[in-house]
Amino acid sequence: MIRVASVPSAHPYVDRLLPRAIGTDGAGGDRAVRLEDPPPPGRTAGDGVWWPPMVLDPVWLVAHADEVDVVHVHFGFESSTTAQLTLWVQELRRAGIPLVATVHDLANPHLTDQQAHLDALGVLVPAAAEVITLTPGVAAVIRERWGREAVVLPHPQIADDAWVRRSDTSRCNRQRGLRVGVPLGAVRANVDPTSWLAPLAATVGELGGTLVVTVNDEVLRSDDARRLDVLAAVEGLASAVACVDLRVRPRLDDDALAAWIAGTDVVVLPYAHGTHSGWLELCWDLGASCLSPAVGHYAEQHDDVGFHAEFDEPEAVGTALQHLVADRTRAGGEPWQVPWGDAAERLARRSSADEHARRVHEEVYDRVLGAGAAPGAATVEQVGRVEQVDRPAAALGERLGDSLGHSLREGLRSLTSALHNPCAGSTRVTAGTSPPDVVDGSPGPGSPSRWRDPVGSTRVPVGATRVVAGSW
Repeated sequence: MIRVASVPSAHPYVDRLLPRAIGTDGAGGDRAVRLEDPPPPGRTAGDGVWWPPMVLDPVWLVAHADEVDVVHVHFGFESSTTAQLTLWVQELRRAGIPLVATVHDLANPHLTDQQAHLDALGVLVPAAAEVITLTPGVAAVIRERWGREAVVLPHPQIADDAWVRRSDTSRCNRQRGLRVGVPLGAVRANVDPTSWLAPLAATVGELGGTLVVTVNDEVLRSDDARRLDVLAAVEGLASAVACVDLRVRPRLDDDALAAWIAGTDVVVLPYAHGTHSGWLELCWDLGASCLSPAVGHYAEQHDDVGFHAEFDEPEAVGTALQHLVADRTRAGGEPWQVPWGDAAERLARRSSADEHARRVHEEVYDRVLGAGAAPGAATVEQVGRVEQVDRPAAALGERLGDSLGHSLREGLRSLTSALHNPCAGSTRVTAGTSPPDVVDGSPGPGSPSRWRDPVGSTRVPVGATRVVAGSW
């Protein structure tokens, strides 16, 4: 059995690909299992929210190295500085624990300035014993930037089986007429539809449909001028165009979110930048087509006729919608039918692809354990540069190897002080509370649910909270 410390662990993407360890010893009869997210000192699982992941803390890593076989980083490393990640990678090497990195995001959807995110990838990708990503286009970027060959595995299923089945019935029984949805959620950093929303509304009106724009009501309490400007622009359009239905409401729970998607023909993803989209995957599961700006690598996630279309310029959004609706109608026979198959067919396709992905993950873990934990040469150079800048902090790892209890405790205290400044990577939030500017992990409605920010959602800015285990 291979014990995998996943960052994050409680996340639907990881749920589908790696079973949870059962029992305190992680034994459950599976070939590879993911360990639970370790809570910070003084906390217990279910005791509220926390961030950042303890697995990325070198102190935790040294103390628990004998409990972990492989560390697999997906996302959620925003709280760690590049120097901290580099020191953490060095501790992985010392402990002999191989690193696997899945590159979900070349551009972080929660950030405007991407430099810190790219710098972090510049540490993790070269250091990883193996690299995984979701699409061939991103694999090509990884090859060009870092000289690494990534294993390409498609995104797994997001929606529960029950809702995949229920979505077809819901879609067939609903009132006829084109329904287009634009989920803005909490208007995170990459969400801005203002340049193309008016021409989209015009086309929806011409097609006799309804354009439903949803916004989480937390935006009303925001002091972020950009988010409020987006909301004001949507409010102005809704007051001027009859077919626009603006809904400002609390985040939806899982069932309400699935029902909203199942009752929509086309979901327009309002992304100004990004890489992969879990919202797109959720729409595929529940039978809604997707339209999006031509950014990222969304077009590579699925190639089914009638499912996805892109537009390059704001004025092209109307034509793209018309073509997508036409393709959906021709391929499906009826506007409310799903061109890429009924629920049974969609579930079968997902099951086959997800089982393959699980097998490949196990093969990756076997390989990295057989090859050892040595990182790439680029990471060794990076570690050397950080040691020159902060040699005393890096040297603390050697002191942590002391088996004497007193020396170990003193080493842990010293390393904690050296690695964590008062602002980054040390936030603790009272159970059940959230800071005023916690961004929604998804572009659309939802509650603290498993569907928050498919691909990428436990992404939280420095100083923000951790999404509750099992949520998005």
